[in-house]
Formats: sequence, structure tokens, C-alpha cells
Amino acid sequence: YEFPNATSPKDRIVFAGLKIDDMPSLTDPEVLPAEYGTHVFPDDRVIGVAVSDDAKAYPLKILAFHEAVNDHVGGKAVLVTYCTLCDSAAVFHRSFDGREMEFGISGMLFNSNTLLYSRTGEGIKSLWSQMKCEAVTGPNSGTKLATIPLEVTTWADWTRRYPETRALSKFTDHEDKIDYRKNPTGNYLQIEDLWYPAEPADNRLPRKTPVLAVWTNQAARAYPLPAFAEWQEPREFRQSLDGEEFTLRYDPATKSLRVIGGAGGLQQM
Repeated sequence: YEFPNATSPKDRIVFAGLKIDDMPSLTDPEVLPAEYGTHVFPDDRVIGVAVSDDAKAYPLKILAFHEAVNDHVGGKAVLVTYCTLCDSAAVFHRSFDGREMEFGISGMLFNSNTLLYSRTGEGIKSLWSQMKCEAVTGPNSGTKLATIPLEVTTWADWTRRYPETRALSKFTDHEDKIDYRKNPTGNYLQIEDLWYPAEPADNRLPRKTPVLAVWTNQAARAYPLPAFAEWQEPREFRQSLDGEEFTLRYDPATKSLRVIGGAGGLQQM
């Protein structure tokens, strides 16, 4: 690939040993009411998305084999993404320019982070970075994807707060080939080494420290979850970034940090 109109260094776009769609994204997959979600265990981590009166949970143990779900939540076309190498979750609006876009996994990485491609119209010509939330090559290069608030928490916590939620089913049309009980990256997130390069290096935190990232058009901030490890009770605290006021809540039971109020101009991952 020649990577036309690249906005990121071409030499840092690498192949991950996969061909296009070797990791199959899902489109409008089967979902189950919470009471039938017996394939999800209380401590399983999920990406939770709530739009209007609709809530859905996407178990990371299933997303680890697909990395992207083209779905609808609360009547909105959404793209739910999870990069196994970064342990990063992001949810986007996938409707723009008057049409719904459908995304797949390209098999390529930028800075050890998954690159998606659009199946709608132009195929592999544009590559989209999950972490940069935009196209980094091709005709759509520089086009931003607007994020949707999400939570990464446990199934037990999500169902407690959203009892009417539905969960991504394990019946994905790929279950005959995939054992969702296995972790495809093993203990990778617990070791210091990287399988693929990420540059430039920043030594202020260990490489694989989990963070909540928030940003505006002008500023960004990362909240390291280990910084809250000594908190024994759930706690809320006010923050400000680039003039945006918002509230964060940390829950020691789930080791999760989330935005719970304010900040209409704030995006998060």
C-alpha cells in the first residue's frame, strides 16, 4: 500500500501479520437481554454504551477477537472499538455526510494501535486510527470521528445501573471458529515489552498503565487509574479542562473511572 495523503509517518504503519478482515468486525450482531446473558460473568469487563433510553454492553472477551462492532444504540449508528494491544476502548458516531459508514479491521497498526478501514464506498483507501479518532490516510485523511461516551466496567456493575441493558451475544456467526473463553494476547498486558513499536516514548508512566483520556479541540489529559488505588470508597470530584467543567467518579470495586456529568464539549476514551 502507498498510503496516499498520510497524516502520520508512513514508516510507523506496520502489518500485524493479518490480512484485511482476518479479524472480522461485526455488523448489527445479535444481542440478548441481561437475564439471558449467561455467557457474561459478573467480573467480566465490558464496554457499556447508553444512548437515550437504550443501553448495550460489549464483553471485551468477545471484542478481543473482532475489535470493531458496527451497531445501533438508541437509534444512532455507532462504532464500538477495542484494540487488544493497547487495551483501549472507544465508541464513535459512524454516520456523517448523510450516510452510515461500516468499518472493518485492516490488519495494520499505527503506534501499536489498530487501524480500521471503511467498507462504505472506497474500501481500503482510507485507514482510520482508533486512538487518533480520524482517518490517517486516503481520501478521508484528516476526517474526524466524533466520540460517544462509554464506560469500561464489570458486567455486574453495568447491569446494576442499567438493568434493561442488552449484551452482545456469543453467537456471532464465528463461534464455530473462535473460542471466546481464551485470551488471544495471553499475558501481554501484564508485561513491559511491546510487540510493535510506539513512538515517541514517554517515561512519565509505565507503558501499559491504564488511563482515562479526555480531550477538547485544544487540550488533552490522562488520568492514570493506579493513582486512585488507595481510595476505598466511591468518590466523585470536579475537574476542568480548556474551560470545560466535568465530574469524574472512581469506583474501587470495579477499578473504573468515568465521566458522569458536564462537559458537552469534552471527548473521552
